[in-house]
Parts: sequence; C-alpha cells; structure tokens
Amino acid sequence: MRRLIPRIVVFPFQRCDGGHVVLRATFRLQLAWLLSDGRTRDALDSLLERVLTVDLFGQSDPEIWRERVVAARADGLKEREVARLLGQGQRALCGV
Repeated sequence: MRRLIPRIVVFPFQRCDGGHVVLRATFRLQLAWLLSDGRTRDALDSLLERVLTVDLFGQSDPEIWRERVVAARADGLKEREVARLLGQGQRALCGV
C-alpha cells in the first residue's frame, strides 16, 4: 500500500463562504506499482500517477446544490424559482 500512496498530507479546510473547518487530504496515487513487469511499470509510471485531493467529510449543502443550481439557471429559472425548486430560501443559496 505504501508504494501506491507513499505519503498523505491532511490539513484543515474551510470554504470561503464560511462553515465548519474540516479535514482535507492530498496524496499522490501511483498505480504503476500494480504492474508486475518493471519495464512496463517504468514506461507507464507518469501516465498512471495522479495527485488527488479528498475531503474527509460529507459534502456540505451548498456543494450538493451547486450542480442543480447551475443547471436550473441555465434553463432560465430565476433565483427565487431555483430556491423554491430546492426547497430552500434564497439566502441559503447565496454563494452557490
């Protein structure tokens, strides 16, 4: 496992619009280590490597609503209509 993810860095994170401080992790996933052939692994190393950031908590409401708000606004709905569609007040959608 240490070859796949050699190091994990966890740090506190807070959305710019406030909310609780939560933990977020960043790590480098090196999938080439799943290959048994060393030459193939070396050739594909950079292609099979990704730096990922993962929230170590559930998504907050604004993050969950964001996609739905963007889609509804693209359909021409006004802010008040979008809020009603999501069952929220307009203030709850501020910053989404």
